[in-house]
Amino acid sequence: MAKDEETPLQVQHTEPISMRAVKIRYSGYITTVFFLALFFRWNSDATYIFRIFPAMNNRCDGETFCLGTTFTYRISFALFTFFVLHALVGAKWVRKCLGHGAYSAIITGGWIFKTIALVLLSGVTLFIPFDFFTGYAYLALGLSVLFLIIQTIVLLSFVYEWNEKWMPADGHANEDDAGFFTRAAVCSAFVLLSIGIVLSALGYHWFIRSSCDSSEYSLHMFFLTFNVVFAVLSLVLAGALEGGSVLVSTFAFAYCALMTYSAIMSGSKDDSCNVMYTDPKDINFNTILSIALALAVIVRSSVSAGTSKEAFSVAGGDEEEEFNFTYYFLCFALGAAYLAMVLCSWEITTVAEHHEVMRTETSESSMWVKMGNVWFTMFIFVWALVAPAVCGENGFCCKDRSFDF
Repeated sequence: MAKDEETPLQVQHTEPISMRAVKIRYSGYITTVFFLALFFRWNSDATYIFRIFPAMNNRCDGETFCLGTTFTYRISFALFTFFVLHALVGAKWVRKCLGHGAYSAIITGGWIFKTIALVLLSGVTLFIPFDFFTGYAYLALGLSVLFLIIQTIVLLSFVYEWNEKWMPADGHANEDDAGFFTRAAVCSAFVLLSIGIVLSALGYHWFIRSSCDSSEYSLHMFFLTFNVVFAVLSLVLAGALEGGSVLVSTFAFAYCALMTYSAIMSGSKDDSCNVMYTDPKDINFNTILSIALALAVIVRSSVSAGTSKEAFSVAGGDEEEEFNFTYYFLCFALGAAYLAMVLCSWEITTVAEHHEVMRTETSESSMWVKMGNVWFTMFIFVWALVAPAVCGENGFCCKDRSFDF
């Protein structure tokens, strides 16, 4: 990947531009839209400006939460359309029609015109009828689940690559390197395991309280205990099965513990079963953490997923240069849809239900989506370890399949 990021994209009649620069610029679009949508979701006074647009205000009747929500979906749709159009340009038949020079120039250049186009797209959405975005909200919900699946696979793939670099199966050629990386892997695993244990212990202290409603008490207990059982199981499997790694196991445990904490925080309605509960209108550490994680997930997963497949190739010598950014832009489009669901708490509400405080990632829907992501992560991790044993070369089925993560 390091080589790819520094590879210059030779565009006809322009200066070479590195893949890293292209990634940063496209990531800048999604980051800017994220903070713009966040501003209007949180700053209720700022949404009054949208009252002048009948398509937005006719159904909201000036209610600020409704205006902030519909603006989030509208700007998300504009960004989604922006990246889908880029993905279409990346199609093979379009590339053949445009020619490599024009195609490369469109993909890696014209940033001023692209910015203007995105602004115009966002402006057009302000005049689209309200009901259209109810439909888009359901589409965004489905696409966001797909985005989380991709995110989980990319995340675990990254950890396995990390483990392979530090602890290669065939060992290090240099003994000094072997000693250094072994110590580094052990220390990293210890830190990750400590993070998982601390988060789990704090979870029992913060979310299992005598004042809890019985159903909420049982739910929190199940979430936290299931995560601890997974931690023990993952460490046992890592030691018992070929291809297992303590570093990967502890990373999965720490990640699941963090997401479980975030899920319970999202589903809390008051402080009766959550000592860390604060009013959704207030900006606090948990809110900042939630926003930071959401933005990091959107940008990192979009970029990583987009380049995990061979996103582009450059032929050497006098051969034609060829680019394929379709998969890359489709992952960014999924990120744009995920942006809307995160900021709208994974809920699709009717106009009558909009009269409530501003919030970000705080709802029962958000809680269940995050826990679903936790359980899917656990399943993928366990399957990556078990599949080679039961279905690999020495297994009883699918012996011609490769299960290299």
